[in-house]
Amino acid sequence: MTTGEQREMQAFAEAIAACPPDGLTGCREWTVHDVAAHLAGNAAEIARTVEAYAARRPVPETRGFDEREAPFRALEHRALLSRIVSETERMDDLLAQVLAREPEATVPWTGRIMRVASFGTHMRNEFALHRWDLVGDDEVSRPLLAQPELTEHSVKVLGHILPRRGMDAAGAPPDGFAVCLQSPEAPDVLLAMQEGQARLALTGGHERGPVLRGDAAARLLFMWGRRPADGTRLRAEMADADFAWLARLCAGY
Repeated sequence: MTTGEQREMQAFAEAIAACPPDGLTGCREWTVHDVAAHLAGNAAEIARTVEAYAARRPVPETRGFDEREAPFRALEHRALLSRIVSETERMDDLLAQVLAREPEATVPWTGRIMRVASFGTHMRNEFALHRWDLVGDDEVSRPLLAQPELTEHSVKVLGHILPRRGMDAAGAPPDGFAVCLQSPEAPDVLLAMQEGQARLALTGGHERGPVLRGDAAARLLFMWGRRPADGTRLRAEMADADFAWLARLCAGY
């Protein structure tokens, strides 16, 4: 387990230990217990995938959230919290085993090809984001969410997926629609429509046109369909119609 992942998992574990299992969270349809099942299910599904690859067996099709999380939701809450730790440690052992043998290994994952080395950052992002869902903005959440590698992972690996829920629910703006999401001393993120598809991408800066400005943590939350408690951390320098499309596309998943 990397130092970063230890930090994020520990911060998540401390936060969720203080929350009632039936409490509501920043995930509108999930309780605290549901969030815990999601984290355990993610680690277990990554481990299942990487274990098959390590054993040179056919990699199984990735299971959906409901299927992979159901056994964990059925657990008593304290037992479930322990499983988050054990499933993450098992996942990390398998990742290390594969990467020691094949640093550039890739596996099928949710209908695409995923670098095995990306799974650690993926779980770091999950722990940081879902910690915010539990406790919101605090002195721990902001620096965790501001880490540039979490934004980079969200854009490079999930940039074609994050806008999908918004497109499914609200349709799509016309091709050529583009908004730049800017944060000080960090690469710009461009959300653009091309050939009927919305996608996030890192850019070199100096983009012209509609801009959303904010600190790095607030920007990451926005990309994932969340909003900081202090809304003034983000500023929409664009027409109302452009912001309406941006908000719909950044709905998370």
